[in-house]
Amino acid sequence: MDGRKDDERDARIAERAYQLWEEDGRPEGLAEEHWMRAERESRDVDADPAEAIAFPDEPDHDDPTPTIEEQAATVAPEVSPPAARKGRTRKPK
Repeated sequence: MDGRKDDERDARIAERAYQLWEEDGRPEGLAEEHWMRAERESRDVDADPAEAIAFPDEPDHDDPTPTIEEQAATVAPEVSPPAARKGRTRKPK
């Protein structure tokens, strides 16, 4: 493999490892395990391209999984600033 193909393969593995990490609930200390699982899947796909895992550039609109933006909105929804208080006005003397 040339350097570019290695880089592309590593990028696919990294993306899949991240997906596995998210699917597992984002546990700490298991990065190597997720990388190895993703690498093993990549080898399986290289052996049998019919088993390829899709890595879409754009979200699948039929996929019920919320996007990062949708997830962030549920964690920290946008809050509008409090309404300005109306001060009491005094009658001029």
